Amino acid sequence: MGSFRCCFGSGEAGVKFGRDRRRAPALVDLTALIDVVFLLLLFFVVTASFDATRSLGIDLPEAKAGSTKATQPDVYVLTMLEDASLLLDGEPIALEDLSHRLRSDSTVRLEADEDTHHGEIVRLLDVLQPLRLKALRIAVKEANP
Repeated sequence: MGSFRCCFGSGEAGVKFGRDRRRAPALVDLTALIDVVFLLLLFFVVTASFDATRSLGIDLPEAKAGSTKATQPDVYVLTMLEDASLLLDGEPIALEDLSHRLRSDSTVRLEADEDTHHGEIVRLLDVLQPLRLKALRIAVKEANP
């Protein structure tokens, strides 16, 4: 008759139930997650509004009357920094070159730092006056009540 060996306490391997299988590493497909993250990033970039006056570091003067609304796309934005340097739509420009870049049917929004000397703004207005602009708007920030 066949012999039966007991494995209790003998150090030998016991009876194994089931198969000896190694687990395959779990693979997570991140493609869909990456797609969603990029779509969210694209959404926030497209819907974000950027305020150019904040990025230039100019402080607009306060006013209780007037409009503080943002500019329309067909309006030139003329920025005068504290040191009286000029930017036209974000690009540096000399005072003498303004007459070549602006047309008589142009609308200009002037954003001058509140620390700019009054005389520099008057010099700028003297250059703009002969151009007979369609409109000259002076940007201000809303005064606290």
